[in-house]
Amino acid sequence: MADAPTKVQNFDDMTQLDRHYVNELKELILSVSRCESVALAGPPKLRSSATAEARPTNVQQAGSFVHADYNAWSAELWLRRMLPANEVEEHLKRRFSIFV
Repeated sequence: MADAPTKVQNFDDMTQLDRHYVNELKELILSVSRCESVALAGPPKLRSSATAEARPTNVQQAGSFVHADYNAWSAELWLRRMLPANEVEEHLKRRFSIFV
């Protein structure tokens, strides 16, 4: 665990998440890992176990069980979609991790 203060005051507010949390998260990962770079797969996904009527409109239902959204094949596909073409092959030669 790491102490990671944030400027976000409302985690249901995508504007605050985009403005602050994305960069804060990148900096946190860089500071606690030995990785050389961090790339995030699009905007944050907000999830809640609250009923549909109680959830804000931009919040999805939480998963019903712990799961990983990526395997080796989909991780490579994600890299090819998210990174510039000239960086993909170099990343695939080395270790990389996807955290969700």
